Amino acid sequence: MKACWIAIFFSALLISGCGQKGDLYLPEDAPKQAQQ
Repeated sequence: MKACWIAIFFSALLISGCGQKGDLYLPEDAPKQAQQ
């Protein structure tokens, strides 16, 4: 049963990323990409 909840939790994390605006990136990398 515990494995089921872990699978649901990670599935929710993946689904929550869908529909977010823009690419996923680390905040410290953003200024470097903007300057190029």
